[in-house]
Parts: sequence; C-alpha cells; structure tokens
Amino acid sequence: MPGPKGDPGPAGTSIRSVQASGEVGCDANENLVSVFCPSGGAPDGAKCGTGPAVGLCFKK
Repeated sequence: MPGPKGDPGPAGTSIRSVQASGEVGCDANENLVSVFCPSGGAPDGAKCGTGPAVGLCFKK
C-alpha cells in the first residue's frame, strides 16, 4: 500500500519566449524549440527574412 502523498514541488517556468530583430537565442541551460515570424514567411534557422523573430526556449 503506498504512503501518503507528498507536498508538491516548487513551480518553475520551463518555457519562455524571446524576440529579436536578427537571430533569436536561448540561455545555455535552454533549447530553442520553435521560431515564429510574425511578419509572415517561414523562418530561416533561428531568424526571419524580414521583421523580428519570436522563439520559444525550453529548459533542458
């Protein structure tokens, strides 16, 4: 029979958005998982052809 349920751990942010006019980047402890071009068009790696790039960084 299992014991009593423990207290929940601290809530942390595991994903964040970043925006840059050139190439987007994440911190060393994060992975870039998505790039979106709000001005239209497809991303070219971690940047957009025109306008800003918005990226999602996920903690490793």
